[in-house]
Amino acid sequence: MSTNNSPIADILVAGKWQPSSAKQTFESINPATGEPLPNAFPVSNWDDCEQVLAAAADAAEQLRELPTSKLAEFLEAFAAQLETHSDSLCALAHSESALPVKPRLAD
Repeated sequence: MSTNNSPIADILVAGKWQPSSAKQTFESINPATGEPLPNAFPVSNWDDCEQVLAAAADAAEQLRELPTSKLAEFLEAFAAQLETHSDSLCALAHSESALPVKPRLAD
């Protein structure tokens, strides 16, 4: 992982992408090849963390009010999306970790 001053990546806060207040980014490296991966990630400062933590606390409060049947529907839909995109997710995880796709990541 290297740190640089490339354009700042966005962060996801309360379901919306917004610019990070970070001044630096880091790039991950493919451990199998030593090559940098294409995405840059912000080195978030405390302001970013506070925004994300506040959004997570709000989401947790909303989840407490949600009927269990709705939560189950969400989890089923999320699991279906994971299954639909499992090949690309496993490929990405493999490039970031060098762990074998089979059996470690896919199974």
